[in-house]
Amino acid sequence: MKSFNFYAIVAAAAITGSIVAFEKCPWQLVVAMGFVHVAMGLVFCIVDIRSCRLVSTARRALRELESDPCFVATDRVMQVDEGKVRGKRDSSQGLDRHPIRRLISQCFGHEGATYTRAFNIAFTIQILAGIGLALAAVWIKGPMAAAGH
Repeated sequence: MKSFNFYAIVAAAAITGSIVAFEKCPWQLVVAMGFVHVAMGLVFCIVDIRSCRLVSTARRALRELESDPCFVATDRVMQVDEGKVRGKRDSSQGLDRHPIRRLISQCFGHEGATYTRAFNIAFTIQILAGIGLALAAVWIKGPMAAAGH
């Protein structure tokens, strides 16, 4: 989550800089800023993949450790998270009351609505926005604008 918070701050600054650059800077610099957006989306996506792998490794190790009969059933964090311990309340109860949440749950399912999926959507939007910024700079400010296209 800390890396995503850092990403949000950097992305907000980059978007603000891009808006100012589009208005005041030569088209070549705006195209370069578009590629910076693409690079930022890719870099933070790679960081998220690495973080997911680290968390997955820790989960596997904890599951293995919890398989020991010495663990009390209620102390088995991974099994509790997976709903395998009796008496655990369904964590998805009540989440679908809001129509937007219901729509998202129908699209992705409860298991599919994850931080990683949300982050990947944000990274994809940033990459597409960077490509759009570069293309807009070429067509609106650059040589395509001068050619009358």
